[in-house]
Amino acid sequence: MSAKRGLGYQTMLSVVLGPDNAARAAFMVGTGCEWSASEVALRDDVRKDFVRVRGTKAETRDRDVPLVRVWQRELVDYALEHGMGKDGLLFRPNTSFTHALYRRPGYFLEPRRSCSRGLSS
Repeated sequence: MSAKRGLGYQTMLSVVLGPDNAARAAFMVGTGCEWSASEVALRDDVRKDFVRVRGTKAETRDRDVPLVRVWQRELVDYALEHGMGKDGLLFRPNTSFTHALYRRPGYFLEPRRSCSRGLSS
């Protein structure tokens, strides 16, 4: 993940999704958490080797996730640096992650194939 390889995944995520959504995506991949857990993630949940994931679907979803791989730590650090939440939250509420994906349809998703009819040009 060196800067010598070109843009790098962090820059690409930020350009495509915007900084807060890119930070959320990085956090979700790095911890394996679901969307609802990312909505209640706090900056204080991140510790040196663990992240508390506040899942709510089952008792086992509220857990400490170990950061055992270097890439996990990089993604969580990216989330800490770029997450734009206020009052202790790591991310902003009410962000439209799906809308961010469609903002630049040449990346990730093609609206003609991903959405219901009426969006193709």
